[in-house]
Amino acid sequence: MLYMALFGLGTFPLMYIVSLSGKLISLKVRGMFNRAVPYVGMALAVLFIVRGLGLGIPYLSPKVVQTEQHTTEMSCCSKPK
Repeated sequence: MLYMALFGLGTFPLMYIVSLSGKLISLKVRGMFNRAVPYVGMALAVLFIVRGLGLGIPYLSPKVVQTEQHTTEMSCCSKPK
């Protein structure tokens, strides 16, 4: 319970500033953000799906190599150990 209370106290100042800063941004900019949010969400969804498939695409979807002992994740530039 103490950890949660300290976390709340630590995040309160930034959350308060963000809530007040909405009035400083013009309606035109807010409209642009509102139009961009669905596209960013779709792009993230596609990225997570491609990463989950484990196709081995460099920098996008690391290939997962399974051995008898353990499973290792390979990056685009490393070799399995």
